[in-house]
Amino acid sequence: MNHPFVDGNKRAGAHIMLIFLAMNGIELRYTQKELYEKCINAELLNHNRRKERVPMEKTSITVEVMVDARIFRQFALFDARRVKRVWRSPLIFVLIMSAFALVCFFMRERSQAVLLGCVLLGVGLILPTVYFGFFLHSIKKQIEKMKLNTPRAVYTLTFSRANITAEVKQGLKPERYAWHMLFGVYRVPGCTYIYVSNRKAFLLPDGPETDGVRLLIGEMLPKEKLHI
Repeated sequence: MNHPFVDGNKRAGAHIMLIFLAMNGIELRYTQKELYEKCINAELLNHNRRKERVPMEKTSITVEVMVDARIFRQFALFDARRVKRVWRSPLIFVLIMSAFALVCFFMRERSQAVLLGCVLLGVGLILPTVYFGFFLHSIKKQIEKMKLNTPRAVYTLTFSRANITAEVKQGLKPERYAWHMLFGVYRVPGCTYIYVSNRKAFLLPDGPETDGVRLLIGEMLPKEKLHI
């Protein structure tokens, strides 16, 4: 009875709590991000709930992961921005070219200095724009190659206290990752990204069985590897 809905249990619980407090004359001040983080942290850090549930030494949780274009696109953008940070080099390039252009503008009394500054500024803005355009196009091509325009099962993840096992649908040999080897786990609305290294991650979209997985993750990983 503690999970009456297929999805949205934490959101429903949060709204019921707010309504109850408002009916009793208590008004909280918060941002949507703060409310979201409090709900997730309450789920992962509730020690009493952890003590009461059945030990998992001899059990495991298996999840068949379904991915579609939206989920993959959201992950690709997150990975590029937050983990790989591919924006840093283009940003540095823009700043350097802008600095050169600014020098040319200050030397406007010299012949064609302003023109050169405009060219440098244009190059500094256009090339990064083209770079990110190709990046977005590559995401689109990957979605088409993986046939994700309709949701499809891409792999099966099995979580136990010993390790995480990933079985890819193409029939490849299952991959096993010990908990201490994980790079980190990131939580975004609707999905959890489990990075086994800084270049490889498994996606875990929200579903009925993922609450237990996130609780296990909260137990097995140190706080510095949890980005939720």
